[in-house]
Amino acid sequence: MTHLKLPRFCSCLVILGTLIAFSTCWGKHPETGSAENVRRLIRADAKEMTLEVGGASFVLVRIPAGEFDLGSPRPDVMAQRHEMPAQHIRLTKPFYLGATEVSQLQYREVMGEHLNSFRGDELPVEGLRFAEALEFCDTLTRESGIEVTLPTEAQWEYACRAGTTTRYYSGEEVADLAAVSWFKDNSEDTTHKCGLKAPNRWGLHDMLGNVWEPCLDRLPSYDTVAQTDPVGEMRPVTGMMRGGCWSDTAENCRAATRMLAHDLAGGMGVRIVINVEDYETR
Repeated sequence: MTHLKLPRFCSCLVILGTLIAFSTCWGKHPETGSAENVRRLIRADAKEMTLEVGGASFVLVRIPAGEFDLGSPRPDVMAQRHEMPAQHIRLTKPFYLGATEVSQLQYREVMGEHLNSFRGDELPVEGLRFAEALEFCDTLTRESGIEVTLPTEAQWEYACRAGTTTRYYSGEEVADLAAVSWFKDNSEDTTHKCGLKAPNRWGLHDMLGNVWEPCLDRLPSYDTVAQTDPVGEMRPVTGMMRGGCWSDTAENCRAATRMLAHDLAGGMGVRIVINVEDYETR
């Protein structure tokens, strides 16, 4: 039998093609937003990063360590008893917080369909129970390879205020709130596209209004709160929610406003956090 010999250059092409096919299947370079790239960005103290899962991209902003006054300063006619007395708090670790609330498209890419009162890919997901917000974070963690969770109450208020001491991070008056928030006076009884309103000083949108945002913990009475990195009680079905929503008055959309988040209540959206300390030695 006569064996057909390929010219040397043809043999090289065949080998090269095989290697390319192998590398395409098994040796893909990390994409932007991959777990490996996110870890690199965290270690490099990147000001902003993107976490990608499926067809969804989550932009997170680096929040520096620092100090702030937790709660409502006196006197304030809008203040509630469980927001006082204000306490000076120190957070020793930076963290990354979602630049916007999670949209319906982002939620669907991770969890599948969810029944929202208002429909639209770019609208915030809403109507979540506290346990569903935790489940979303757990699923996002598994799918991305990055530890994702909810912010603590202290992290949330610190990031919301972004160095300010006023009722709203935009000022003291209701007109100041309207510039950065969707609430009862301007929402027209609906949620709005994530990120439309002006952000705070740290680049965070909709921290006040649009949808309530759950926090991982529930701080005790403020006169007993630890003054360094405080974390309250954590339960699988109960935390606190912050920020107010599209149907709330200005009183409920202050930086200090806090309300019990329970599975029986529902009605929340979600904003994610990645803690830098989880990756400092990785």
